Amino acid sequence: MFKSNVMIRLLQKIDFVLIIRLIMGGMFLVIAWQFKDWVPAIFGVLMIVIGIYAAKTKTGCGYGGGSCSINN
Repeated sequence: MFKSNVMIRLLQKIDFVLIIRLIMGGMFLVIAWQFKDWVPAIFGVLMIVIGIYAAKTKTGCGYGGGSCSINN
């Protein structure tokens, strides 16, 4: 019982939006490293920086603020 409560609390603390953004940025960095190209490297670094900023301020798509929805 104790282990399941710890796991539930851990899963509630994980910011899945940030994890997805970090993985995508990391993939761009790997591509940039393999092909020795600056464009995906810059894009990957920007994705990681913007993802960390959005996670700290809880703004942007994925954080329930409605900033990603289309208004009719």
